[in-house]
Amino acid sequence: MAKESAAFPQYIRDHEGHLWELHRDVWWHVQRRHPEVIPYLDAIEATLRNPDEIRRSRKRHETLLYYRQFERLRIFRRIVSQWYLCVVVDQQDRVVKTAYVTAKIKQGEPLWKKA
Repeated sequence: MAKESAAFPQYIRDHEGHLWELHRDVWWHVQRRHPEVIPYLDAIEATLRNPDEIRRSRKRHETLLYYRQFERLRIFRRIVSQWYLCVVVDQQDRVVKTAYVTAKIKQGEPLWKKA
């Protein structure tokens, strides 16, 4: 999925076979609000397909947070180590809501963790 030529919507199957939809307007939101993720459109798919951990949002029961830790990410001009990409999905509508880079996993109900 190259960010410039990607066709939308994107359909991504997660590690349990659930199908998630990534709309162009969500990708635009990510580019505006979380520009550090722009080079990592492929990592959104990788995070859903092979997460390290999945949690339920404390605020919205239907919202799941998929986390995958990456050894090295380029954030603007810096290389950072051991950061997570978080992909936020709406379990009810089966859509990706946003994605962002974070240093730690948020609190919430743990649903699944890679062994």
